[in-house]
Amino acid sequence: MRDKVLDFVKQNGPCLPVEVKICSDSFLSKAYLDELAEKGLLKKSSEKIGESYIYYSSGQESAVQEKIKSLKVEKTARTYAPKKVVITPDIAKKREEFESRLKDIEKKTKATPLSTKSKELSAKKRLTENVKPQIIELKLFLHQAIYY
Repeated sequence: MRDKVLDFVKQNGPCLPVEVKICSDSFLSKAYLDELAEKGLLKKSSEKIGESYIYYSSGQESAVQEKIKSLKVEKTARTYAPKKVVITPDIAKKREEFESRLKDIEKKTKATPLSTKSKELSAKKRLTENVKPQIIELKLFLHQAIYY
């Protein structure tokens, strides 16, 4: 079986353990690949794809890097971290234009920007105003239901 796995990697390599279709299970193929790598008959990549290394024979080094690039889709916190924005003169100009348009709109509508606190307070007030009548109606309904 080891010889079949070795021949498979030489012909189709570089391979992940899942891609070795000779074995019935990827865990078994991983065991064979690890054993062949320990004996020096195969090599394994320095980077992992998921939880597995890529196994290859000598002469397939360039193909390993291509495979890593094509398979590397691991999502981490760094993937979703905000990117640093380099403020170019064009971006700075657009920001200034946006701010001036916003100020013009506020002047035309005579809108005064609300602070975050006042927005939160007004939202809480609206919620409590809407909930109180519903609670009173529910109490009256329950009260009537008990006596009928």
